[in-house]
Amino acid sequence: MIKKYPEFKKLREYPNLGNWVESLCQNDEFIRSIVGEITRDVDPKVGVSNAVEVLDNSKKLELVNRIQSYLDRVDSTPDITTSVDVYEKIEESYGKGIFTTFLKCLTALGLKDNSPSDSPSNDWIVYFEFKNLDPFKVNSVFNRFKSLSQIDLNFTYDVSLYFGIKDSLILEYGWFDKTHNQIGKFPISKSVINWIKTSNMKSLTGIRKFLLNISKEDIQIFSKLKSHIQNLEIGGSKIMIPKINDRVITFGWYGVGKWEDSKMSSENLEVIKDKIRNHILKLKFNEKLLISVTADNFWIYLKIKLK
Repeated sequence: MIKKYPEFKKLREYPNLGNWVESLCQNDEFIRSIVGEITRDVDPKVGVSNAVEVLDNSKKLELVNRIQSYLDRVDSTPDITTSVDVYEKIEESYGKGIFTTFLKCLTALGLKDNSPSDSPSNDWIVYFEFKNLDPFKVNSVFNRFKSLSQIDLNFTYDVSLYFGIKDSLILEYGWFDKTHNQIGKFPISKSVINWIKTSNMKSLTGIRKFLLNISKEDIQIFSKLKSHIQNLEIGGSKIMIPKINDRVITFGWYGVGKWEDSKMSSENLEVIKDKIRNHILKLKFNEKLLISVTADNFWIYLKIKLK
């Protein structure tokens, strides 16, 4: 049975408001969305309980009132105030709603556990793709939901579903058959990241792990790094699409410099390191970065870690 806040002190089941809210979040997607919206200015790395505790009293009161209203079946939609971009908020709410349906379809198709896939292009922060699916089976699942029932995949032999975060801080999702066919998109905000981190939807497992130690600000830094490093001219016959793991982004160039027996001389490597360091020093936020440059089997790898 869900316990309302007036009963909270009597039962003494939880030591504070934060724990009470966190316990409700475990089994209720809508309460998670309320909490994500009200705690959107709190660092996403902070857990739900602590995020609630650091709110000022007016925000705590707003949170309690909205949760109580929802539990009484009064509050049916998240509040949209003029203190934020109304159109962006509507776009986020609508796009996220259909995305939730999309995630339910992934679960119904048995695609609950997932890990990041190789990005198809350089404009993705993280990308998930589910390949070689039976289009008839996907269609039958989509048809259970009005928002996805208009999509017809019966004309193709196999299909892939995908979702991910782009450099533009947009979460995009859709289906792939030679080209990406977008179903929807919405901006990545602090509240969206909080929602993903606190959601127990199984099909969000992979992206939840990816975002474990990453905030919206970190994603913005990764995006700026990718754009900046693209302008680094060190040659090479192949360039690796950057990969992000935890708080580290890795770049790679093949065939740079002089090699002998698959090894690069220390002098040559130092010249390349200096060029890379000088390029990174142009960034205003360079003090927030730790860099490592290595040479291995004709590849130069640059790893940048966010402090």
